[in-house]
Amino acid sequence: MQNTATFVFTHNIGTMMNMLGKFAIIALNMSMSYWLISSQAKYKDTYLNLNSVFDPIYLMFVESLIISQLFMGMYTTMSACMLHCLFQDIAQCHEHGYDIMNGKERPRCVKRLIKLLMKREEENQN
Repeated sequence: MQNTATFVFTHNIGTMMNMLGKFAIIALNMSMSYWLISSQAKYKDTYLNLNSVFDPIYLMFVESLIISQLFMGMYTTMSACMLHCLFQDIAQCHEHGYDIMNGKERPRCVKRLIKLLMKREEENQN
């Protein structure tokens, strides 16, 4: 139950980013599909004998929705996992008396994030 407010806040931000990501994936896939189908319609080949472009576009919508659900679900899971690992690393640093800024098993990108968070915390205290 430690850091509950942080997890609630990041969950809300993550949900918003999840929705925007899904919308972007679906919109880009559908627009590219429409462009490809409409650009091929001028050639009138036998393989492209469509009465309407909306049926293939609808199928692309369903396919894009499934792909975006899978991709953004993995993104959400990965983001939550990284946040849990970060807080666990900070808790272990406190427990063993290590400097929070210099964790033993921490990647460079996480070290930069820690420095940014500590800088903001110092600014809020002043």
